[in-house]
Amino acid sequence: MILHHIQRAHNPDVIDRRQPWRFQSVTVGSFHPDLVDLATLHLGDELNASSLDEVLALCESIRARVDLWMEEPFGFYLPGQTQPIGSVPRGSVSHLGIRAYGVHANGYTYRDGHLHMWVAKRALDKPTFPGLWDNMVGGGLTAGHTPDQVLEKETLEEAGLSLDQARHVQYQGTLNYQHAHASGIRNDCLYVYDIELPPDVEPTPNDGEVDCFECWPIEKVLDVVDSTEDFKYNCNLVIAEFLLRHKALEDHPEFSEIQTALNERFQAA
Repeated sequence: MILHHIQRAHNPDVIDRRQPWRFQSVTVGSFHPDLVDLATLHLGDELNASSLDEVLALCESIRARVDLWMEEPFGFYLPGQTQPIGSVPRGSVSHLGIRAYGVHANGYTYRDGHLHMWVAKRALDKPTFPGLWDNMVGGGLTAGHTPDQVLEKETLEEAGLSLDQARHVQYQGTLNYQHAHASGIRNDCLYVYDIELPPDVEPTPNDGEVDCFECWPIEKVLDVVDSTEDFKYNCNLVIAEFLLRHKALEDHPEFSEIQTALNERFQAA
């Protein structure tokens, strides 16, 4: 199922059914057809925002329509730029179809010389993907923070660990995908890290977002990813890339296809 997971996480064909919109004549995102009338009220018939205030007013109108909302500020980026021109509420991002960034980390260790991975079970009361397995650490790139800062913050908040406790921390690269879902599209770029923990250091749920952590032999990780949908959809990509780098997929019957698909999504550091 690994190839299925990659294809499921990246399904850009739906973009053809969405309506592009622009910020000062630069295309920045797209709307679901159900949102076009509302967007037109704020951005005009040409769906071309002239100011960030217009975008934020639209965000408030979207907020009144949806059930799930998060106020955490996410950067609002123009294509090709690494610095945001402002911020929008996290809850609006998938509805606007704009670029967003996140940080995910594979936690791993060696026990008796054998590779194991730490995985996190999402809390059962989380509003999104409750009870699914996740990477050891993960979070959105809050406006005003660097990926390294988010990694440090999320590692402490979610896993109760300081990065100083790690044996090794390595930035690996970025994963890119466009994932359509019922309320919008995730046009995401994930900064991927590896955190190697000593065998006697264990993550501990710290902020209520994680139900528990477990340490699995790499064979079990491969089996669960390859035969179930028990992991959150984008975590499958992060883990599959880790498995590929650690040569755990070389005997997989779809190795070549998986490698090609991941190479299209992953840009190494």
